[in-house]
Amino acid sequence: MAWLKQRGLDSAARVGEVLKVESGWENAVEGALGQLIEGVLIESPETLVDALGELGEGRIALVSPKNSDDSDSFAPTSLAAKVQGPLAIRRMLSKLHVAETLAEARTM
Repeated sequence: MAWLKQRGLDSAARVGEVLKVESGWENAVEGALGQLIEGVLIESPETLVDALGELGEGRIALVSPKNSDDSDSFAPTSLAAKVQGPLAIRRMLSKLHVAETLAEARTM
């Protein structure tokens, strides 16, 4: 928190605060993202790369808040299709596929 506070980011939104997840898929998204759900949203994460060396032993994820738009398409079976939010997060979730039933999963 001290590192974030020094950079005026202590009150910046976190990934989990801005995600809109289709009902019923919240646990899947939370499990898939793990600690990344606490990632800090910052317009230009790349501007803090050098400052990360000052973090010491802490861990932090910096995520661009850029949302996906209509030009970004994800497979309808992907977990990304169940989520609205930062493009970087949706791209990660696009690698995971979901099914409503075990039979559907076996078919996939």
